[in-house]
Amino acid sequence: RIEQVRKRDVRLQIVDAAGDPVPGTSVAIQQTRHQFAFGSAINGNIANPNYAAFFRTNFEWAVMENESKWYANEPARSNVTYTAADRITNFCATNGIPLRGHTLFWAVDQFVQPWVTNLSDANLRVHLTNRLHSAVNHFKGTFLHWDVNNEMLHGNYFGNRLGNWVNPWMFQHARALDANVKLFVNDYNVVAGNETDAYKQQILN
Repeated sequence: RIEQVRKRDVRLQIVDAAGDPVPGTSVAIQQTRHQFAFGSAINGNIANPNYAAFFRTNFEWAVMENESKWYANEPARSNVTYTAADRITNFCATNGIPLRGHTLFWAVDQFVQPWVTNLSDANLRVHLTNRLHSAVNHFKGTFLHWDVNNEMLHGNYFGNRLGNWVNPWMFQHARALDANVKLFVNDYNVVAGNETDAYKQQILN
């Protein structure tokens, strides 16, 4: 696949000012950017100039490690902050690095912040809606992609609480708020754990 989709043959012809070929010329080539984009997780270490320079030099895309997750943006009920995330978005904007959004929600029980798990079902529905409106609108025009509900092969906290209608609803509501952002499912161990069929079925549902 690397040979098929990431590489192609190139023939260079060196010419002089008149356009005539110059035989026997030595050429040194150093790749500076990839058309097939390479990306990495990024975090608050951008304050370190060495980290920032390495990221700028080596990667064309970025995704925040934790700074755009719900527990980072609203660690306590109605205490919403995007300060750490905005520092990263500003760095990426300044350096022409596109950003993926990770993640609006996290389906695994242990990663749902305690104040959320203590909500009544009715209040949970309210705060899910609030989170979508807050985060999708805040990063609208900044994030080109959003992971909507992370690791649904390994957890279903919101579906177990409210019913599985809530999982497609999250995608539908995010789409209604931002018609241009690409929405994704996201998981780990899909191939190595032989979960490709379950992953495809989840997407189809």
